[in-house]
Amino acid sequence: MIVNEFLTFSLHIAEPGDLSGVVAIYNSTVPSRMVTADTDPVTVASRQALGLFATMGFSRWGDLPRVAVLDGVERDLIIVGRRVDGEQQA
Repeated sequence: MIVNEFLTFSLHIAEPGDLSGVVAIYNSTVPSRMVTADTDPVTVASRQALGLFATMGFSRWGDLPRVAVLDGVERDLIIVGRRVDGEQQA
């Protein structure tokens, strides 16, 4: 627990059940554009997809910011990959 004359709060390691709260806090910062360049709120599902790839052994191989326009909105592309040796079976 951290305590000073102005505030008191405690910290803990985030767990999967905390994700919806983290997303809500993050989304509360979107309208001000003070801490993020996102212009639209994110969803819990969008934050879980990359995590799912990571649990399956994939890693981030590349980030291509603003490389596509979908429905009039510039979008990023995140490339993930997983090395497959010749002897491994899928």
